[in-house]
Amino acid sequence: QWLERAAISDMGARAVPIADFAQVEASVREAAIARLRRAAPSPKLRQLAAEQFDRLARAALALDSAGLHVLDGALGSDLNAQLRSGIEAWPLEGLQLLFRDTRDGASGLLRLCMISSTVASTTSGGISARIARAVDEVSRSVRCPSQLEQARLDLASWAALANRATSAGALALTAEARKAVIDSMTRFTSRSMASPELSGDMKHVQDMEWAMLCLVGR
Repeated sequence: QWLERAAISDMGARAVPIADFAQVEASVREAAIARLRRAAPSPKLRQLAAEQFDRLARAALALDSAGLHVLDGALGSDLNAQLRSGIEAWPLEGLQLLFRDTRDGASGLLRLCMISSTVASTTSGGISARIARAVDEVSRSVRCPSQLEQARLDLASWAALANRATSAGALALTAEARKAVIDSMTRFTSRSMASPELSGDMKHVQDMEWAMLCLVGR
C-alpha cells in the first residue's frame, strides 16, 4: 500500500529496501512499476516538466540498479515517449537541467542515455532538431538593432546546451540539423544586409553567424 501512494523521490531513496522486499514478495516489483508508470502518463494526457522527468528517471534508475529491472518493457517506453515530446516542448532552462551534473552525479537523462540506445537516439535526434528550430526562431525574431544583443545571448545559450550535451556523449548533431542551422543564419545575414535597420550592424550579425558556423562545424 505504501508504494501505491509513495512520492517518486522517496522510492528512489529507498530503492535497496524495496528491492530486498521484492525478493520475498513478488508483487512488490509490479507495484513499483505501476506507481512509476502512473507518474509517466502518455504525453498526450499530461506532459511532465523537465524537473519531473529527471526525478522520475532517477527513481527508476535507482530501482533498476537495486535489481528490480523496472526499466524493462513498458516503463522504458513510457519514459522515452515523455522524453521525445518533452524535448520539443521544454523551455531552454528545463533542457539545461537535464544535461547538468549534480551532487549526485550525472542527471537522470544522461544516465538513461548510458544504458539505453533507444533513449540515446531519442535524445540526440530530438536535441538536434530542437537546436535547429531554436536557431531559426531566434534569427527570424530580429527586426531592429536593439534586438541583436538578446538574440546573441539566446544563440549562445543554445550553443552552450549543444556543447554540454555533446561533451556528455548525448548529442551528435545530425546532418539535417547542421544544414538547417547554416541555412537559417545565411538567411538572417542576407536579410540583415538588405534591411535599412540592420545593415549598419553587420559586424554583430556576422559574429553571430560565425558562432553558429563554429557550432555545426565541430
